[in-house]
Amino acid sequence: MSIRYNTLNLNSGGQVIAVERIVVHEQYSSQTGENDIALIETAMPMTLNDKNAHSAKLPAKGNDPSSGDIFISGWGFQSDDNTNPLPDMMRAHVPLTNRSACAEAYKSVLNITENMFCAEKMGTGGVDSCFDGKLTFPPSKSSGERGGGAVNQDSELVGVISFGNCGLDSNLPGVYTSVGAYVDWINAKSGAVTLVSVNLTLFLSLFVSAF
Repeated sequence: MSIRYNTLNLNSGGQVIAVERIVVHEQYSSQTGENDIALIETAMPMTLNDKNAHSAKLPAKGNDPSSGDIFISGWGFQSDDNTNPLPDMMRAHVPLTNRSACAEAYKSVLNITENMFCAEKMGTGGVDSCFDGKLTFPPSKSSGERGGGAVNQDSELVGVISFGNCGLDSNLPGVYTSVGAYVDWINAKSGAVTLVSVNLTLFLSLFVSAF
């Protein structure tokens, strides 16, 4: 496996770096979406602080995004009938959603826990992370923006895209793994205060964006 970074194009440009190993959370559940987080260790350091490759800071332990916007980016689908990833990176600012309202919306699908947060303008839809084109659970492992990062205004990686409905249903916001709930786990697995200092980055959250 390898990672392409420092490019806005899905299949060209930038640099390609080999993957040394993948560390999946030991208690990840594909049935509930709980602990939907993993790490990638690269075989050699990434070259960061270039035009399209910047590091993102870990949030404080226990950080729980509840207000404001998050910044998301990726190559997901733009409509429910489009099954091809976009060739060029897209980006968007998405408002955070009240967890209680999100939990109510998803109560027939699964439980929204304290280790998750939600984002999308409920009642209007239209802007969300997207990977399958339709809401399925367990979600697909193969495409789109799942595993991508959600960054706040302080350039902190506060979330990882977990699952959602592509903005197609205005009452079902996107659901994100809350990175603040896993800071101890990340540091224990990486042995570092910051993700990039030992070449260990959040799974598919390659911090590649045009800020």
